[in-house]
Amino acid sequence: MEKLWRLSEDKHSRLVLALDLHGDKEHVLRKAKGLLDELRDYVVAVKVGYPLVLTMGLSSLEDLIEDHHDDYYFIADFKLADVPHTNEAICRLLKDHGLDAVIVHLFTMSIDKISEIMDVIGVLMMSHPTAVLFEKCFNELLDYGLRAGIKGVVIGATKPQYIKLARKVIGKKLTIFSPGIGPQGGVPGQALSEGADFEIVGRLIVRSEEPSREAMKIVDAQRKVIYG
Repeated sequence: MEKLWRLSEDKHSRLVLALDLHGDKEHVLRKAKGLLDELRDYVVAVKVGYPLVLTMGLSSLEDLIEDHHDDYYFIADFKLADVPHTNEAICRLLKDHGLDAVIVHLFTMSIDKISEIMDVIGVLMMSHPTAVLFEKCFNELLDYGLRAGIKGVVIGATKPQYIKLARKVIGKKLTIFSPGIGPQGGVPGQALSEGADFEIVGRLIVRSEEPSREAMKIVDAQRKVIYG
């Protein structure tokens, strides 16, 4: 994750944009390009999921990434949970199209080899209130992720006790990403204060009439936590 941390240091930011767009393809293409052009001073990474990729297509996504390759670290939020050879095939395709990292599920215990292809981020705790199975299996999932060679974990900002627990166990071995900032209840900077490294924000920025202003406010809150 050298690229991610280099961008973070250059921009003094820990903000990851969840580019949650879908609908009319041409509108989504314009919106996505506009956001990435506008937010390059504040956002260090861009997370893309199935709705965006299925709307744009891989070819258009590759063009978007190529245009902004030096500005952002690109994460495929596909939450892979398939058999090993299928996971590996998907990761090779993602890498070929310019993605830097992939988010995967850990409970299938089928990701051991994909860390050789690209950076792997494992889902350790989701932010929605019914994610009780993750709570029951937290320690086992974390242990497997460490053995499988992942580089980071996802822990929802609405579950601060698990951010603290993970940080205590892993130290600086893994990078912690926390979604759930904004509508789900997380406050900008809060997850960082609990031990997370990056905060993932989507609707708060994407649906704002002034995305760059909203991003700047979030980064300012993060800087107060990091730098005092």
